[in-house]
Amino acid sequence: MPSNIADELYQAVLGGLVDAQEGVGFDYVHPDEKLDYPMARGLVAAAESRYKRSPSSVIRAERNATWLCEHADRDDDGVIGWGLPFEWNTNIQGVTYSAHQETTITTAICIDGLLTAYEHLDEHSEYLNTAVAAAETFIDCECYSEYDDELCFWYTAAGEAPSDTINSHAYLVGQLQRLTSYSIGTSRKRLFSDVADRGVRYL
Repeated sequence: MPSNIADELYQAVLGGLVDAQEGVGFDYVHPDEKLDYPMARGLVAAAESRYKRSPSSVIRAERNATWLCEHADRDDDGVIGWGLPFEWNTNIQGVTYSAHQETTITTAICIDGLLTAYEHLDEHSEYLNTAVAAAETFIDCECYSEYDDELCFWYTAAGEAPSDTINSHAYLVGQLQRLTSYSIGTSRKRLFSDVADRGVRYL
């Protein structure tokens, strides 16, 4: 796709966002209620910090990455991570999860947004620290199935209904690999690397 067309599409998306409310919008589960979605915040933080098309892009990137740090435990359970802003049911396993229950895919996307912002913006150690803490959540709670020297992360950080989910698993494994490139301490690097290697073998 020619870059000018891509730029036009990108600007059209940005044009549909409200400053300081980039994560606020509708979901098909709640089509009549505007809610704040961490996943959207992560995507905006990643895109705007990477491309920085204007000074407002940097402001938008910082605002959304900072929002993720400040709202990393929205259900006040002491666990760092992000999920959906409403109660939801898996439909398959019959389990109902509370609003803000940490999910693998949302957390992986938010980690991606924080790390991309950390790489492209200056002096924001809290972005890296929060990303590390979120990654540790899914390792510390052992939210995965083990198969010999392989493992697969479940869809959520809750153990009520373990469910191997490939797309969210792959995204989180990629972020664990990425985290090993930062100065996060030797033991933590080794842990993330070992877990990521087992996750890759599952794929």
